[in-house]
Amino acid sequence: MTENMKKKPILLAVGAALVGIGLICRLAQSLGLVEVDYQYFPWGVYIAAFLLLAGAASGLIFTALAAELGWLTLAPGGRSRLYGGAAGLYAAAGLAILLDLGRPERVFNMVLSPNFSSWMTWDFIFLALTFVLALLCLFRPGRVAARLAAAGAAGVVAVEGLLFWEAPLTLALFLLEAVLAGLALSLLIAAGERERVRRALLVLLVLAFILNLGGLGGGLYVPTDTALLLAGGAPAPLYWGSLLLGLILPFCLLARKNPSAGPTAAAVILLLGGNFGLKLATLLAEEAVSVSGRINVYTLEWTEWGAALGTVGLALVLARLLPALAAGRRGKEGGYEN
Repeated sequence: MTENMKKKPILLAVGAALVGIGLICRLAQSLGLVEVDYQYFPWGVYIAAFLLLAGAASGLIFTALAAELGWLTLAPGGRSRLYGGAAGLYAAAGLAILLDLGRPERVFNMVLSPNFSSWMTWDFIFLALTFVLALLCLFRPGRVAARLAAAGAAGVVAVEGLLFWEAPLTLALFLLEAVLAGLALSLLIAAGERERVRRALLVLLVLAFILNLGGLGGGLYVPTDTALLLAGGAPAPLYWGSLLLGLILPFCLLARKNPSAGPTAAAVILLLGGNFGLKLATLLAEEAVSVSGRINVYTLEWTEWGAALGTVGLALVLARLLPALAAGRRGKEGGYEN
């Protein structure tokens, strides 16, 4: 164990505990202790977790590029934490996809017999490629690698927007939410100019709120039928609650100049949780089916929630381990951590 890892073991402990919870829940589901019917609802909590994790990872890479271009100053070690966090989040996003597929061999089919006319194939390609580039930026940093990683991150977000909802505002909102998540996380782990990041987050939170409501009202974010369900159907409490918790409350917590560590951390957690809630509500509304004139919305099982928490745990573990390993490698090679 490196010296950096010894200093703050709590993140590793929390991440490992969440991974353990995820494994137990997935085992319970595999043993048939809980039945999950995906016949009508193939997209649920795992896909929402995937969208959050992959978007946040891309946002961290965008933030690292901003620092590379001189637009943002990072704290010492900030660059490593950004790229290590991005790699961990991409790995966790991949795990969320595996959980959703249920059969890992399907991934091998995608590798051995790719269908390049499918957005899902391109999503897999960009996700895997950008994960590798994030590791390259972490262990062998360079300007070219940073720009390639940012291009790959943009590809991940763009393909997800085209894959899930082909509405006019989808891509813009996905990119905005990725930048929001990346900047918010950087406020906790990497930002040197915290006040500048805070002001940028306030502006982006307002913009995200406007785009969410405007896109919902005009059918520019999701199809009209889905928008109606989000506005007043079964997923509506989750949707409006996520807007409140994920956009309005973080704005209020960050509105005060130089907020303390507690409100800042709460704002970041609420922002990420709200992002997840908005994605999940939209997926549930999109996948709702009409049976005998009645709209049915899928109720998530506890095992799915637990397995999704396991993906978050994996991201936490890797986000702590990878930068520490990179720092140890640089120390042995006589390099430095920036």
